[in-house]
Amino acid sequence: IYTDNRDRVVTWNRTVERLLGVRAEQAIGQPVLALIGHPGLSDLLARPLSLMGGRAAEELEMSMDGHTVFLRASVNTVAEEDGFGKLVLLTDITRLKELDRMKTDFVSFVSHELQNPLASIRGFAHLLQQKTEADSPNARLIRFLNQQATRMQWLVEDFLDISRIDSGVPLSIQVREIEDVQSMIQQVFELYAVTTQDHEFVVEIAEDLPPFEADRRKLEQVLVNLVGNAVKYSPDGGEVKVTVERGGDDVLFSVLDEGIGISEED
Repeated sequence: IYTDNRDRVVTWNRTVERLLGVRAEQAIGQPVLALIGHPGLSDLLARPLSLMGGRAAEELEMSMDGHTVFLRASVNTVAEEDGFGKLVLLTDITRLKELDRMKTDFVSFVSHELQNPLASIRGFAHLLQQKTEADSPNARLIRFLNQQATRMQWLVEDFLDISRIDSGVPLSIQVREIEDVQSMIQQVFELYAVTTQDHEFVVEIAEDLPPFEADRRKLEQVLVNLVGNAVKYSPDGGEVKVTVERGGDDVLFSVLDEGIGISEED
């Protein structure tokens, strides 16, 4: 759709005819807002735009030929001799939305299916750990199995969180007091300590750290991801340190490594 500086229709193509049920010969020269019955598109067209390169966009759901279609609608200002007109582009993204839904369904399905075998692996690894002497040659291997199964469980949880977010479901936060901060961080370190001989893992907790509340599992997930990145991006080894300190009314966790770092432009 193209409109002049008075918001009257100049161009109205065949796809718009099918979408809005108004023929071009009826639309040309008419105020565009009087022709559009879709509230989302009306709101988009009525939105004030900057005259110099102003632009607005929305995703809209419409019905065309008895089918639901998803559109990416964008409105752009266009300079004319006597003012500024508007160009409205409607792009059919129905297929992309369907692919996105299929991706979300697939990730959710695979994540749920992985949970049962993972629970079995973790259960048997824990049982083996209980029945194996601490100084046995197999003890380290069993501990490694247990830790990596736990790490994989975190990856599955990440996928499930992504699926929930994509579906519009907010993350469930279960806040409670965190008492054993040192132990929690050491458990995170143990996931990676068995995979490297070149890194030293250090934790520093401020003496004046106040009692605090958080979602323990979410906090552990964040630390697992950050410590994992610290190990991955310091391939020559070195110290990986987690510090926990008071930050005003909050508690601040920091992860530091001696690796390649992030380039200044990023």
